[in-house]
Amino acid sequence: MGASASFDVNPFEDFKLGDFEDDFYGTMIKTLAPEAQPHAVDLLEAAREGSEAFHWSNSTHDAWNKYDIASKALQELDPGLGKRFNECQEYAACAVSSYSTKLIAAYEDMCNNPDGIQVIQWGENFPSENQQPWFHLNLQTLYRGNESDDSSVDEWGDGPYQGFSEDDAALRFAFEKMDDNAQLFHGYCKALVNKFGGAYYQAPTKSYVRASAKMHEYLVEKDLESIYGHRKFEAAASFLLDLERGTIVLPDYSVAVWFLNNLESQLKSWGELTIFRVKNRFRMSQEQAEKMHHYRDILINICFNDGEYSSVYELQVTLLPFNILKQGTHTYYDILRCPPGEEGALRFLEAGPREQDLGE
Repeated sequence: MGASASFDVNPFEDFKLGDFEDDFYGTMIKTLAPEAQPHAVDLLEAAREGSEAFHWSNSTHDAWNKYDIASKALQELDPGLGKRFNECQEYAACAVSSYSTKLIAAYEDMCNNPDGIQVIQWGENFPSENQQPWFHLNLQTLYRGNESDDSSVDEWGDGPYQGFSEDDAALRFAFEKMDDNAQLFHGYCKALVNKFGGAYYQAPTKSYVRASAKMHEYLVEKDLESIYGHRKFEAAASFLLDLERGTIVLPDYSVAVWFLNNLESQLKSWGELTIFRVKNRFRMSQEQAEKMHHYRDILINICFNDGEYSSVYELQVTLLPFNILKQGTHTYYDILRCPPGEEGALRFLEAGPREQDLGE
C-alpha cells in the first residue's frame, strides 16, 4: 500500500445509495461495479442484522444465509473488487497521513499548555490493567447450569445457553450482563456533561463479530487455556471491557482538568460506580502513537458492582480538536485495518457497524 500515492479524483465522491448514503458502508460500495451494488446492499443488511442480534433466532440465521449468497454473488459480479479496494486503501492512507500531521500539531500545542500537561499526566494513580479481584469475581459467577466436576467437559448445562458452542455461550453471557446497566451508564455520562460541560456521544454497542474476534485474540495473547482450562472462553470474555461505550468531548484544556480531577469523587457520590481502569493515550510512546495514527484520548473503564457481578463500561474522554479530526477519518481507519485485495474488501463489508475505538 503506497502512502505517497495521490489521486486526482476522490473515489468516494458523487455516490448515491438510498439508506446507505450516510452510512460508512457506502464508502466501500462506492468502489464496486454498478451491477454488484445491489448484492452488496443485501450483504450489508444481512451482516448488520446478524452482528447486532446476539440473541440469535431463525430470522437471523436466515440473514446469514442471505449474506452467504450475497457474498458469493458479489465476488462473481465484481472480479475487479480487490484492485479497487487496493486503490481505496491507498487513498485512505493519504487521507490519514494528512490528518495525522494535524493531530501531531494539536498534541504539540497541548504539550505547551500548563493545563494540557495536567491532562497528559492524569490517571497515573489508577490501574492500567485488569484488577484480578474483579476478574475472578466475574469468572466465578458465570452461569454454566449443571456444570460437571470433570474439567474436560465444556458444557453450559440446561441453562439459556444450551446448544451453543462454548465460545458463543460465553460471549452471549458477557453481552447479557453488559446490557443490565447499559442505559444507566449512558445516563450517568450525560449527567457528567451536564455538570462539567462538553458533549456526550453514545457509541453503538460493539458488534458481535468484532467482540468475538477480540475474545479469541485474548485467548491466545494471554494464554488463557493453560491458566483456566475448560473455562478459557469465559475468562477471555471477561476481558471485554468496551462492549458498551461512549465519548465525552471537552472543549478546552481547563475544562478537561476540572472534569478529570473531579470525576472519581462525582462517581462515588452516585454510590454504585467506581473507576476500574485508566489508559491515558495522551501519554503514549511515539511508537504507540504511530500505530494510532497520532489520535489520542483517555479510556476510562467504569464499573457497576451489584454484589454478584461487576459490569464494566468504557468512557472515552477526548478534546475537541482530536475529536473533529477523528470524525473525519473513521472510515479510512476501518479500511486500513483490513488486508489488501478482495479479502480485505469482503472483510470490510462484513465487519458490522463502525467501531468507535481506534487501535483496540
